[in-house]
Amino acid sequence: MAFRMWRKAILLSLREKKVFVVFTLIYTTLIFLTSFFIHLGIDGTFGELAWNFVLIFFGTSLFLSLLYAWILVSRKRRVWATFKCIGYTNRNILVLVSGMI
Repeated sequence: MAFRMWRKAILLSLREKKVFVVFTLIYTTLIFLTSFFIHLGIDGTFGELAWNFVLIFFGTSLFLSLLYAWILVSRKRRVWATFKCIGYTNRNILVLVSGMI
């Protein structure tokens, strides 16, 4: 059941290619920058400033994931209503949204 819901979430997120591609590129950049500044912070090359950047990137990632979730939920209200009519439970829809994020 969980694998089927996960698969449906992937297929639903791929339907909106523009939003998916933009947020994937942003997340990839943030992951790269975070790991780079963690490396600099451990080496001590960049000093205390590196850890500040790491915190900023983590905060930005959290904000972007919330923004992405809000965009997905607000744009697909009709889809969620259709799923509810078909017989999906609130938990199934929550799993779909979590999988899409």
